[in-house]
Amino acid sequence: MYASIVNLYRIYSGVCIAGIISFTCIACDQSKEYKDMPDSNASLPPQIKVDIKDHMSMEFIRIAPGEFEMGRRRSYLEMLPFTELSDNRSSPPFMVSITKGFYIGKHNVKVKEVGKFLNTVNNQQYVYMKKEFAHSQFEKSDDGKYVAIVDGDVPICTIHWSGAEAYCRWLGSISKLAFRLPTEAEWEYAARGPKNIYDTTWEGSIKYPASPTPPNGICDLANGALGNWVQDYYAEYTSIRKTDPVGPSKNDVVGEFRVLRRPIYAITCRSPGLLADDQAWIYGFRLAIDENSIKQYLDNPQSLPDGVAITTTDK
Repeated sequence: MYASIVNLYRIYSGVCIAGIISFTCIACDQSKEYKDMPDSNASLPPQIKVDIKDHMSMEFIRIAPGEFEMGRRRSYLEMLPFTELSDNRSSPPFMVSITKGFYIGKHNVKVKEVGKFLNTVNNQQYVYMKKEFAHSQFEKSDDGKYVAIVDGDVPICTIHWSGAEAYCRWLGSISKLAFRLPTEAEWEYAARGPKNIYDTTWEGSIKYPASPTPPNGICDLANGALGNWVQDYYAEYTSIRKTDPVGPSKNDVVGEFRVLRRPIYAITCRSPGLLADDQAWIYGFRLAIDENSIKQYLDNPQSLPDGVAITTTDK
């Protein structure tokens, strides 16, 4: 099943349960170099590992504050084999200031990690189950437990936006760390890497981990095959400069459309047509953590809850 995603660019027309999804792409292009910004937490470690007993062990990369150009500045879409993606939902480009550093997961969240969450909250509406969906990663046993029917170390790729967001809240409640989905701006900022360019190296597999490590040390963010849910409601871009954007408010959008950021070879797709509870087999997510949450516990490790540990690691 997972290997077939490699060929998804040839066949995926954006059809899902809710109807037609028009994927919008940002071509891999060199935009303006990052502009450094004041970094009050520059002494924080560039990479950490968070261990939560019986739940997860995950590495995170720190992304320092900075300024970058978000969106598509010039298009290479005529080079691509699927012209239906040649629209302007990733334009116009605009400048974004990220004034606060953050940590983002080095890898996507795994099936086995989501399985523990499902067996705690017992809500099958967060993922597609075997009887509902041909590409499900879980089924329910006779005793009511959620059982993975794929390798537990592969990324979750069949989760609703609401499930990803609930997982962040659940993990935060047991660890006291400020887990969340990254904003769309944070996602793109991290994906572009230190030189503000999408990494284009991909070996064509989403087996975990799926591909060579890009410049920021974050696997499969801009060079894999799996989409990542982000916080934001979908809205069209404007050219107005933004500072720490979090997307539009619910009152300013029509429907419950959330943004899924998804890499395909040398482009990164922005999907506007996804309801919060829509589902397909390319939908995953990775965690972000507010860096002040990490700083608090690094400064006072005794305040960490039992079973939670934060250690520094090398990239």
